[in-house]
Amino acid sequence: MNEQSAKSNAFKKPLTDPTRCQHSFPSGRRCRMPVSDLHTGLCAEHVRQQFIREEADLCSALVGELRKFETAGEVNDVLSHLLILVSQDRVSPRRAAVMAYICNLLLRSVPKPGNEVPDIIFDIPGPETAEKRRQEEPQQQPSPSDYFRVKT
Repeated sequence: MNEQSAKSNAFKKPLTDPTRCQHSFPSGRRCRMPVSDLHTGLCAEHVRQQFIREEADLCSALVGELRKFETAGEVNDVLSHLLILVSQDRVSPRRAAVMAYICNLLLRSVPKPGNEVPDIIFDIPGPETAEKRRQEEPQQQPSPSDYFRVKT
């Protein structure tokens, strides 16, 4: 190895510079900002973005152990958890509105108790029951004009 190449390598910073942010962009470039958190090796902006991404996973806080929403009570539980997260400023109002809309759609698809479709029984009267009804009916019903006649 010659002397000139040894000098040029000595002044180049290594690829894993501990003083520079370790975040890599999709294009392959690295962030140029200085490290603010030594534990993660990221600058202040990328530490904040990582924190937001970690906080964005609110699945366990919203639904807990639920996997299916089969009753209106389960959907209402999710809505109450969502209200708490919005009040704690862990969910943006826009995101909460989308989730509330989805819960509204779920509530429409959940069957309501007591709203089962009744069994419909078609009972068409036979010819013998029709004859019995005709015999039981009075022979002549008064006409409406009979009620308005003036008796003299």
